[in-house]
Amino acid sequence: MTQTSSKYIGEVRKASRDLVRELGFMSRTIAGTNLSASAVHAIIEIGTGALPTAKAIADRLCLEKSTVSRLIKSLVARQLVSEVRSKTDSRIKYLYLTKKGGWVLKEITRFGEDQVAGAIKSLNFQSRETILAGLRSYAQALKSTRTHCDKDLAVKQQGPKKMQISMQMNTGYIPGIIGRVASMHALYYSAERGFGEIFESKVAGGMAEFIPRLDQPRNQIWSVGDKGPVLATIAIDGECIGNNIAQLRWFIVDDELRGAGIGRWLIRKAVDFCDQQDFAETHLWTLKGLDAARKLYEDHGFVLAKEYYGEQWGPRVLEQKYIRAMA
Repeated sequence: MTQTSSKYIGEVRKASRDLVRELGFMSRTIAGTNLSASAVHAIIEIGTGALPTAKAIADRLCLEKSTVSRLIKSLVARQLVSEVRSKTDSRIKYLYLTKKGGWVLKEITRFGEDQVAGAIKSLNFQSRETILAGLRSYAQALKSTRTHCDKDLAVKQQGPKKMQISMQMNTGYIPGIIGRVASMHALYYSAERGFGEIFESKVAGGMAEFIPRLDQPRNQIWSVGDKGPVLATIAIDGECIGNNIAQLRWFIVDDELRGAGIGRWLIRKAVDFCDQQDFAETHLWTLKGLDAARKLYEDHGFVLAKEYYGEQWGPRVLEQKYIRAMA
């Protein structure tokens, strides 16, 4: 580390400490409430209207599931949050704010808006835009390097030897990704639903059209590989629908990684990206019966909007459209 970079890092750390102190995070309670920082953030996330689960809250706040479980219990005891079981899966409990919780959220929002308005009122437009862009960039940079939330990137391969595979997480284009994504989709859906050349051709064509558009800031793709072939992917296409609506596309995890948490990691990356880009909604299309994927979608705020039978992929299947509102 050079002397210049060392000094710069020190200044960023000092500014970060100052920011945390001025926002009141050193106190036991924040935002003009009698609640802890984690409770305030949980209420804000639950108040998005996306009916999140405790697991989704844990992902969003980067907290252990056990910590969030205790937090939710305390908010329920305070009559700020209620739980309702899913009609399609009794194991899932969705969270929503009670009337009292909604009032607390309004107070939190008012406090925060007043705090920001008071801080920036003497600044010109350019200074305000600089602050906003800087905070967004720094927050995203921290997300991309954090380890406390993503855990260890090494996952266990199922088998007699239970070998450790060191996973490499990639953002953006990498050589071979178009063919690999088309191949994974073709192999999986051929066995699962009997899809053939029509489906594989459409996947390959869609990828070939999408990848050159990654230079646009509202398009992105993430992939996972064992320092070699791509084994899992997910993408956000911010242009194909329009009207400030994103589409989640090409979400697939290879058989040898299923159950290792890779799918949840990818979904979180995608929805965090959508929130950062301020999309009003995120849409996705899937097929009825893919229960593992459906649970991940619902855990991250996606709600079934409609379904119908279609034959665009060859065999007749029941297609489903899910929508997630902006957090």
